[in-house]
Amino acid sequence: MRSRATRMLPLPELQARFAAALRADADASPDAALLREIRADGIDPATRLGIYRENLRGNFLKVLALEFPAVRRLGGEDWFAQCGLEFLREHASRSGDLHGLGAPFAGFLGRRLRDTPYAWFADVARLEWAWQECLVAPEPTRQLDVAALAGVDAGRVVRLRFTPHPALRLVRSDRPVFSIWNANRADAEADGQVLHAAAIDLDAGGQCVIVRRSGEGAEARRCDDATFDWLLALAGGARFGDAWDAATRIDPQFDVARALATAVALGLFEGFGDDP
Repeated sequence: MRSRATRMLPLPELQARFAAALRADADASPDAALLREIRADGIDPATRLGIYRENLRGNFLKVLALEFPAVRRLGGEDWFAQCGLEFLREHASRSGDLHGLGAPFAGFLGRRLRDTPYAWFADVARLEWAWQECLVAPEPTRQLDVAALAGVDAGRVVRLRFTPHPALRLVRSDRPVFSIWNANRADAEADGQVLHAAAIDLDAGGQCVIVRRSGEGAEARRCDDATFDWLLALAGGARFGDAWDAATRIDPQFDVARALATAVALGLFEGFGDDP
């Protein structure tokens, strides 16, 4: 039993010390003040704390691996585990919803791998997180009225603003990020789409990717630079005419009618309205 003369830690300090101890390395010096607050009850305090730490680390890495299977496959189990624990120390989950755990991971990789040959891992992580966000995005509050859109006067179209589907995500990289992800995603082997690493030329140029809701799941597909800039502008609230201008700066022959028909068919927008 704790001596009556021993001062108990204030609850906020106790919680902070406990959280720090769980994120610390297993061989880190124990927090003596924290250990005094832990009842042994048949298991010494340091061992009891170690059980909590290992459970936290194991669950954290398991969730991270589920959210970023391609990065895990690219880096290998040992590297991913080491990287994941570093990420845990910097970005401990502050939510009861474990899905949000990986939100800062791409940024973390970008900083950690900057100026290395593997800096592009961050772009793969951005695509994987876009996929995860797409899966859990809310359903649209309305459905785009295709008949109403078709009836808009040609002179009015340029003033329209489109509301993107809540699940729409757009990812661009100066590396062939879609090809890399598609060859290393979790279900690629089952689909027979695994490509040998040597088959992907990292210097083949950049790729733009649309991630969208498809049924109850998600779909990722490539698009050209002009279409990407057009969609990015519209998703950001630009008027149709201004988004069109952005696309034609990339490709003077950009077919906006075809792009709009494709976007509508893919369900990339949930509505439209006149520029206020």
